[in-house]
Amino acid sequence: MSLFHFIKGGITAAFSLLGLLYFLFLGFIMKMGNRFNMSSDTYNEELPLQVMSYIFMIGGVIVLLFLLSGILQLVSGYYLKQKEYRLFSFIIGIIEILEVPYGTILGLMTLIVLSRDSVKRKYEKTNKSMA
Repeated sequence: MSLFHFIKGGITAAFSLLGLLYFLFLGFIMKMGNRFNMSSDTYNEELPLQVMSYIFMIGGVIVLLFLLSGILQLVSGYYLKQKEYRLFSFIIGIIEILEVPYGTILGLMTLIVLSRDSVKRKYEKTNKSMA
């Protein structure tokens, strides 16, 4: 199960970084559009600076949330492998359910596995041996 968390977390983080590159490229094009004379003569109205800043702020927040989600999934995969912090992985499993379709499957499987009594005992043994 930890392997799937590593894969899903890596893919989520990589695609969020692609989103960051997209917003940087889009910002460059919007800023430099007039220099390359990319606007047509019939519609030569620029977006107000405030509207562009809101678009980039919202996009930046979304990209950062996806990056954070990817990092948390990677950390959860590490904790699952070490059999530590069961509650943390359980909470990440709940959050993953919102990421349709693969996150839903992985999140549900994580919740099902971590809810088993045998798995709870393994986590308790690991925590007692570490103390």
